[in-house]
Amino acid sequence: MNRQLAATISSILACSAYSGVAAAQEKTAAESAVGPDQLETVIVTGSLIPQAEQDTSPVIAITAEDMERQGFQNVTDVLRAQPLATGAVQDNQFSGGFTPGATTISLLGLEPGFTLVLLDGRPLADYPLLYNGQANFTDLSSIPTGMVERIDILPGNQSAIYGSAAVAGVVNIILKKRLEGVQIAARAGGYEEGGGDNVRFELTGGQSRENFDVTYGLQYSKQKAIWGTQRKQFDSYSDDPDPNLHFGARTFLSFYFDLNTGNPFAYQNPGQANCAAVADDCGGMTTPVFRAGRGNYCGRLAEAGY
Repeated sequence: MNRQLAATISSILACSAYSGVAAAQEKTAAESAVGPDQLETVIVTGSLIPQAEQDTSPVIAITAEDMERQGFQNVTDVLRAQPLATGAVQDNQFSGGFTPGATTISLLGLEPGFTLVLLDGRPLADYPLLYNGQANFTDLSSIPTGMVERIDILPGNQSAIYGSAAVAGVVNIILKKRLEGVQIAARAGGYEEGGGDNVRFELTGGQSRENFDVTYGLQYSKQKAIWGTQRKQFDSYSDDPDPNLHFGARTFLSFYFDLNTGNPFAYQNPGQANCAAVADDCGGMTTPVFRAGRGNYCGRLAEAGY
């Protein structure tokens, strides 16, 4: 009797132990089939030198969603919209400069060469031409907006960490690392009074495999100029608030020494016929013009608009 009871209890315990081991093995196999979670890479822009929290410069982060929501045309417009970009710069809208095809920024009113621009934490190559013919700088117009994941701005003097190129601050442009498929985006804009029409076309895409990721981007953008003729305040020299400056560029004039006034540069009135004879030389803008203290001549009041 006792032997039969002991044998029965031993059988029950053995079955229970076997069931627990089998359940544990099934759970381990299920976890192995799922695999570990894939963690995304996070790029942090900041100092590697330990500092007190109150002495650490704040990092301004601008995400791709922020750029899309605010309707920026390109990376340059994003950076120039920041309160730190207080300096005026020569860009692709500036005529007569040394680098007409490039765009850049000026942080804290300093020269563009004092702002270090990084791409995924690595310095961008300098533009092949000197800014204003004097200093190296980085061109921002070659970075497709659709490829940008985030822009970090570390303002202030960071030269102790990043070198003399970071006197005004550091800009780190972080690109998208993983894209699946192809995305196409287009936008266009303009102004109510005309001029400044702009268009942008973007093509971005990528493929991800176990040990291989590839991303690519193509951007086409164009912006027209705003002419003074498209704004009533700037289409003529007659818009000058000083009435003594309501005279245009000179097309034809004849001056003499006025003995009555002692003016050695008095203008002799050429007359309507002579002004009409030279009007075609300047696009039909030449008309009789009067300049205070000098007299009449053939000039172009509307030249200010062009």
